[in-house]
Amino acid sequence: MNHKTSALGALLIGALCATASAQAQDAGAPIPTITPAPGKTACKAVSSSVADKPLRAELCVTGGSFSSDIYQFKLDGALVLKGIDDQTTPGLKATRDGKNVAMVCTPQEVAPNASAEDIQRVLPGYPAAKTRDLVALMAGSPSGVELGRLCKATVDGAPVLTVQVIFD
Repeated sequence: MNHKTSALGALLIGALCATASAQAQDAGAPIPTITPAPGKTACKAVSSSVADKPLRAELCVTGGSFSSDIYQFKLDGALVLKGIDDQTTPGLKATRDGKNVAMVCTPQEVAPNASAEDIQRVLPGYPAAKTRDLVALMAGSPSGVELGRLCKATVDGAPVLTVQVIFD
């Protein structure tokens, strides 16, 4: 191995370490959140890319007033997926520009008589004041409660959006 090969190897290793470091920082970054209110729409948009093509992915949730919430997923401003909360649990699917688009929103529930620690485990970052109120409200309750949904969208299997929906 000559000096040029060693230098090239060092550059490649440095680039790989920098890429791994950037990915680790992205993985450790906080998940964007939205909190829809009854009759109001809350949205979160993120910049992403698929196959080196930049795109803007957006999730909008309209809170239902004594009815189901409505979830809308858009790519570059165009509506691609729409459904109510119950439909997002198994997932919504569509095709756009020949690519498979999917979104799943996993319910985040706590059991009856949940402790503050249980709530924080299910939904890290849930506000402390709301956690205390919820623990008091659930004391002696026979049923659990859904605190939110973690929504993840993909295009051709590549992740393009992750948003934490928090119920108020």
